[in-house]
Amino acid sequence: MNCTDKSHEGNESNYWNWNGFKIFWSVKGKENTHPMILLHGFGASSKHWRNNSYYFAQKGYSVYSIDLIGFGNSAQPGIKDIEKLDNGVWCNQVSDFIKQVIRPKTSKKIILIGNSLGSLVALTCAVYLKNEILSVIASPLPDPLVIKKKKSELNSIFKKYDYLALPVAQVYPFNKDIPYPSSINGKQMETYHQWMDIVVLSSILGLPTISVPVGLNRNGLPMGMQIIGKRKSDLDLIAFAKKYETIFSCSEIVPQKFN
Repeated sequence: MNCTDKSHEGNESNYWNWNGFKIFWSVKGKENTHPMILLHGFGASSKHWRNNSYYFAQKGYSVYSIDLIGFGNSAQPGIKDIEKLDNGVWCNQVSDFIKQVIRPKTSKKIILIGNSLGSLVALTCAVYLKNEILSVIASPLPDPLVIKKKKSELNSIFKKYDYLALPVAQVYPFNKDIPYPSSINGKQMETYHQWMDIVVLSSILGLPTISVPVGLNRNGLPMGMQIIGKRKSDLDLIAFAKKYETIFSCSEIVPQKFN
């Protein structure tokens, strides 16, 4: 079942019921004959593609943008509602979207364009839905050469230090109506996720990481600290974090409620 909203010029915004979950999607250039699906990255939504959608529609494509389940205006189920969220689940979502939304309009193969996490989903679809997919553009994905260099640098660091300690965020909590910070200390963010760069290192390199509270700033806003350990030091890292909390008891510091 689809519900349609034509409030954006030339763009139809819709909700699609997928396995009982409400999924947001939009299409631009629906009268065109060449289908394309744009897949957003982690922490983003289909709005990431708003300028690209217009461009590709002008070039003759029917441009579909979808909020992957767990992101944007789509349902964000808890663990009790869905066992897991991974590229396999999102690939199944894209597969059913093609069958139920796109296929009634055209049988042509589809171009997939993904960014970050969306690239992983697009590549997964290329493997499992090869009869449906014409081509894939996946950008950006981690550069293996850069990862290899960073691993070498960190191995040197962990020979001297047991753990790395970094803030969990580059900004304090901000108004829920702001999609993401556009600047930090006067520096413009070049992408929607640049304000989260500080958490990328451990994720890309697969290092065990734990977050602990460290207290409040002068305005009463909370901040945490991420403690990063070397590979396969998970149990030692948990024990260290527990000892930290025992000494400082920062989890007992509760921020005030903000409107």
